[in-house]
Amino acid sequence: MHSKAKGMSEDGGQRGSRLPHPTFALCLLPFALFLLPLAFSLLFASGVREHANVARAPLTEDEADALLQRAAQTALGGRDGLVLVMDAQTGRVRAAVNQRAAFEDATPPGSSIKPFTMLAALRAGSLDEATRIVCRGRYKQDDFKINCAHPRYATAFGPAQALANSCNYFFAHTALALDPDAYTRTLSSFGFGARTSGGAERESAGQLPRTRAGVAEMLGDSEELRVTPAQLITAYAALFNGGRLLVPQRARAEGFEPGVRTRVEIEPAHRSLLIEGMRGAVAYGTAARAGLATLPVYVFGKTGTSTPLDDWRAQGWFVGFAAGESEQDERVAPADAAPPEGVRLAVLVFLKRSRGAEAAELARPVFEAYADTLARRGQTRLAATTSVEKSSEEESSEATPSSSGVEAGDGVEAGDDSNADAERGATVRVRLTRGDRTLALPLEDYVFGVLAAEGSVESEPEALKALAVVARTYALKNLRRHARDRFDLCDTTHCQRFLLVRDESARPDFYELARRVVRETAGEVGRDQRLARSRARRARKHGGSLLQRRVRRSHRRRVEALGRARRARAPSRRSRRGVRRARRIMDGRDSFRATPARSARGRA
Repeated sequence: MHSKAKGMSEDGGQRGSRLPHPTFALCLLPFALFLLPLAFSLLFASGVREHANVARAPLTEDEADALLQRAAQTALGGRDGLVLVMDAQTGRVRAAVNQRAAFEDATPPGSSIKPFTMLAALRAGSLDEATRIVCRGRYKQDDFKINCAHPRYATAFGPAQALANSCNYFFAHTALALDPDAYTRTLSSFGFGARTSGGAERESAGQLPRTRAGVAEMLGDSEELRVTPAQLITAYAALFNGGRLLVPQRARAEGFEPGVRTRVEIEPAHRSLLIEGMRGAVAYGTAARAGLATLPVYVFGKTGTSTPLDDWRAQGWFVGFAAGESEQDERVAPADAAPPEGVRLAVLVFLKRSRGAEAAELARPVFEAYADTLARRGQTRLAATTSVEKSSEEESSEATPSSSGVEAGDGVEAGDDSNADAERGATVRVRLTRGDRTLALPLEDYVFGVLAAEGSVESEPEALKALAVVARTYALKNLRRHARDRFDLCDTTHCQRFLLVRDESARPDFYELARRVVRETAGEVGRDQRLARSRARRARKHGGSLLQRRVRRSHRRRVEALGRARRARAPSRRSRRGVRRARRIMDGRDSFRATPARSARGRA
């Protein structure tokens, strides 16, 4: 007994409680399983960071060319056409898809020739910056007729707006006042009708009008005028690089010697007007759908659509340029945003069985790749802008509920402090169509801009409050609608109409009321059914919201259309009486009640 007690005291009396090794390992297994994913996540995160550092390493010129080549090939895919990417300062072809066709195939240029028509008219004095022409939508003279594809505008076009919208009516009247010989000389000075010396022996020289050029030739819609893609991209480059008509050559950057065929004199005022029109084309005109104006580089370009004589299908052109970083300040002149030495990249896309707008869309991945190369080659401001935009998108994706998240009737209280605080701190990036810039505004300032546009005719506070709640709810639910274009919402009816108020003294009473409405409804969104019903009751009490009146007006118009159709078919007193009664019901002046059927004796 004594020896046993002594043995127990050697290990503190714990010898009898030691566990066998297998049992001890099983006890540690849950802790190991818990720590193992954490260790793997740390290792994976460090590996991702190392991979990102390697991926974002500075690019060489050859690596940048390879990136542009992949972007061009991916963009074109299996379409029948070509892509040509050229350095606008040297003529070095940095990427090409179907390069042979770029030098050997000549075809009508369509509206892509209009910048040269405009330049010839500016030189001749038959056109200037003050010229204004109201588009009638269609031009016809003798056997030639052509329609305009742009939306109808009530205001007159100037040269820049006409170029942005590619107005055939404007340029047809410009062509009537232009000397055909002066037009042909302008084309010849920019290399049309001659080989570029950058292709093989089979390179085409294209074709200039063999007779006096008419309206069709000056609009690019005639077989008498044919150009090759190589001719077109070098002629465009000469418009904006200071007048140097270059030789397009496919070569590596190291040891490359540019070839200059000739020099063309272009007045700075004419060049600035051309850039303004081509910037307008990508901002609000024929190429706006491609979203090129939202890129971090300053892009301007021109679309074109033509129909060859031997094919009834249209073919699309687009020629665009990138000139450094995108200027968001609308006060910057086009010539300052794209000086001759700053125009770097020229991109031409030609698509068969297509239109110019589609060709512009295919050019976007190439410009995106170019912006990426600038950021990765030490353009610090571009890199910082890109990183800020990505981080803001990530934050908004984490903070913004998805479409499958909270909906009306989910029982979320409108007075939830945490959600309200997050909503008040939200930032909305709204794209201004006319100013061609993107603004980052607090959510409540954005709601005020929506009230200024959508509720400009309202005077009842409760109706404006209902509109403010709807506008705020829509903004939060669709905060990343245009994330691909690096902004959240646009200022058109595609999202919500938005007005940037520069001077609140113009309508002090309304703007003061709108500010007060925004303050009183700050943080309120249409999440709770009780809140929505309460707002609806107050809106009805004070005359209804603007949206309700629009719905009522739409119903009224349908009734009127139905009445006109009935009167045209078989006008009768009874049908007219029914239409008048339907109008009274829609206006709230009458209520619906069943009319007893007349007896046979009564009808007799």
